Amino acid sequence: MNARSRLALAPAVGLAGMAVVAFVYVALRRMSYPFDLEWMEGSIVEHVQRVLDGKPIFASPSVEFVPYLYNPLYYYLSALVAKAMGNGTSTLRFVSFCCTLALFATLYQLVARESKSRLCAVLTLGVFAATFGLNGQWFDLARTDTLFAALLLGSAWCVRFAERRRGLLVGAALFCLAFLAKQTALPSLVALALGAWALRGFRRSLWFTLPAVLLTGGSVLCLNLWTGGWYWYYAFMVPFGHTTSGRESLVFDFWRVETLAQLPVPTLAFIVLLASPKGGTHRGPWLFYVLFCSCQLMAAYLVRIHGGSYLNDLIPAHVGLSIAFGLVFAAGFERAKELGPAWLERARLVGGIVAAVQLAALMYNPQAMLPKAGDLEAGMAFIEHLREAPGEVFVPQHPNLARLAGKPSHAAFQAMSDMLLLEVDPFDAKGTLYRAFHEAFASHRFSTIVLDHRDRWFFQDDLRDYYRPAGVTWFDQPDVFFPTTGGPCRPDWVYLPARP
Repeated sequence: MNARSRLALAPAVGLAGMAVVAFVYVALRRMSYPFDLEWMEGSIVEHVQRVLDGKPIFASPSVEFVPYLYNPLYYYLSALVAKAMGNGTSTLRFVSFCCTLALFATLYQLVARESKSRLCAVLTLGVFAATFGLNGQWFDLARTDTLFAALLLGSAWCVRFAERRRGLLVGAALFCLAFLAKQTALPSLVALALGAWALRGFRRSLWFTLPAVLLTGGSVLCLNLWTGGWYWYYAFMVPFGHTTSGRESLVFDFWRVETLAQLPVPTLAFIVLLASPKGGTHRGPWLFYVLFCSCQLMAAYLVRIHGGSYLNDLIPAHVGLSIAFGLVFAAGFERAKELGPAWLERARLVGGIVAAVQLAALMYNPQAMLPKAGDLEAGMAFIEHLREAPGEVFVPQHPNLARLAGKPSHAAFQAMSDMLLLEVDPFDAKGTLYRAFHEAFASHRFSTIVLDHRDRWFFQDDLRDYYRPAGVTWFDQPDVFFPTTGGPCRPDWVYLPARP
């Protein structure tokens, strides 16, 4: 590569490096923050604590605990790490950070090996790392998404590059683990199975497809038997309680805003990938990437148009678009090389400008993603208020705060919300939960209840009948102790038992 080409590509490569460094900077700076960066983080910590205490994740709902609708691998992996590091948001963020680095490495290696271009792999990694500003700052949060994405991409790598049957078996195992991290992996089984067929023929592809189906199906069966049917209820029935009502705008905005407007170059690259069929020995790889990248987009789309979805559900789409971006850029450079040195130099100039513009458009302010000055102090003061309250306290949107105050935690608001949306209730789970909370409220089990929103509570009648607003807030400032991402919420509304 001559000096002019290096100069043309330098801004894009520099911005790609900046995107990776910016994420690492944010992740390391906020990893030790002991409170929620996103309002569900603390309740994920409580799931891990259940594992550490030897209690089941999937069980009958109670005042003490209601599980989220996610598969359980992240909780068990985090529990293993927590045995060495202690349980808390910092430990879980460390797990997610490591999963993101593994995802970065796999993405880089996949594109570098397929395209034989480290330059395009670097640009691919930079684009994907820069989506940290689009996906709700999710790469380092105490959530399962990066574990799921890393395992799924690892499975895809095995399907694409495995030279022996053993590699396909590893890919099947990684797929099963990706599913056990998040159910969103399930549609990708079809894409990977068809991709394996396109690459190796039907009979050899069965070394991936059959083990993947058996392992995944067997895990569902075993978990369901182990939990007495509660796994199926929470992991499959509860998600179907999320309808598309109120999400109609995303039917088009997903494509118009969340893909084309935010990632125009990768989106156009994906269209080019679709419209450029290959023949001969290149046909199998082309079909594999078309199938895999398309599936990542459709999986993200189908989740985004349902209630309860947030920007983190864009991560699979960002993976697919980033891969398409790197492969199409590499193919363009290769075609220009065939036409001669002058064409290659022009291609690098244009490609460098286009990539740099896209990366520059994705840049964000890392400081805005860090907790504000005063957040830590406000959180510690809140914990002291909880500690001083006699007996049990109930903070449903942030149940780990009670544990930090040395008190027992209780069921999380969002987990209850997901469950109560379900119309079909074969276990009478909703009735069980309503009765349990009615008894807890009527007996004044909680000396203090602190809610994020006065009008967003399921058992309003019981709250009104047995508790009264204290008329105070435990925060001295109006703009502290809010999460850095997700909905703006903090425990503001204090309720005390109503006395006759």
